[in-house]
Amino acid sequence: MRKKVSKVIGQILLLAFLTAFALWFALRENGAAIILQIQRLSILWILCIVVLGILYYVIQGYILYMIAKKYNEKIQIKDGVCNAYVAAFFNGVTPLGGGQIAQTYAFRKLKMSYGDIASVLWKDFFLYQSVIVTYASILLILGIFMVMPNIFFYYLLAVVGFLINGSVIFLLWTMARFPNAYHKITKVIIRIGFKLRIVKNQEEVSKKLDHQMEEFTKQIQSMKKEKGMIRKAVCCNIVRQTINYMIPVINIYALGYSLHLKDIVDILIMSCLIHMLNALTPLPGDSGWTESAFILIFSVMLGRIDAGTVMILWRTATYYIHVVIGGFTFLTIRYKKVMRKECLESVVE
Repeated sequence: MRKKVSKVIGQILLLAFLTAFALWFALRENGAAIILQIQRLSILWILCIVVLGILYYVIQGYILYMIAKKYNEKIQIKDGVCNAYVAAFFNGVTPLGGGQIAQTYAFRKLKMSYGDIASVLWKDFFLYQSVIVTYASILLILGIFMVMPNIFFYYLLAVVGFLINGSVIFLLWTMARFPNAYHKITKVIIRIGFKLRIVKNQEEVSKKLDHQMEEFTKQIQSMKKEKGMIRKAVCCNIVRQTINYMIPVINIYALGYSLHLKDIVDILIMSCLIHMLNALTPLPGDSGWTESAFILIFSVMLGRIDAGTVMILWRTATYYIHVVIGGFTFLTIRYKKVMRKECLESVVE
């Protein structure tokens, strides 16, 4: 227990350090000017930015609700939203993200089996990742003609991030299309791993992979029968990701900029670059890295002061607020029964 607590404290301290570094990087030269700009913002703009950030997770929760409804008829939209926020918290405070483990815990509280939970999370991941790769490919192609000459180095790094995201979908697609070939390839890899003493129990590992392949095939087959849900989920994911990429646009409008269509498309492309760059770091919440990259990329369009201001607004609306909400949501789910018991006891007394 002490080790777990120490690990959590260590992760929180690391997150605090990375966040402090990001704020220092944003404020180190023009801190007073950036703070003054934020203070001058209309409360309506700030509310609009925060609402958009919350809407992103509400849509994610609705998608989870749609997928999980097949496995648990009693599930409600609020359960899906809570699950999305639990994932936001753990993805935000743990390296490499621990969101799916936390989501499994939250779904178990709803009396769902591990098999059904795995199905829900796999479908959610596959549909989301498919939309991300398609969306990003369009914006990256547009970026060749629009923003790449000004931020060539960051564009190349973002392409690497895109390839990492795309390779996951490509792997899943090939597994679904050519299961026998995948089975043979994994057998060869396991055999090589056994000879190199990387794999200890060749038969056990082979059985586990065969089982995972069977489950994967089942999920692919079941999705073919859920075309209505898939269409809705894809549309929701498109809206969700558009909101994510549009938040910097709203932030820039809030600073008083007059944006034309080309400017908006440029901002969408740069937002996509930031998203793809996040695939290159295992840091909790990509803290430190994503804020620095945001300022360096958006400085080309806005200058250092405005880029720093927009970054703080953007990061608050898309990350900091939701880590806090997600933390409270997880604690509520974790101690829900305990709190109910204490309330009933106090009423009886």
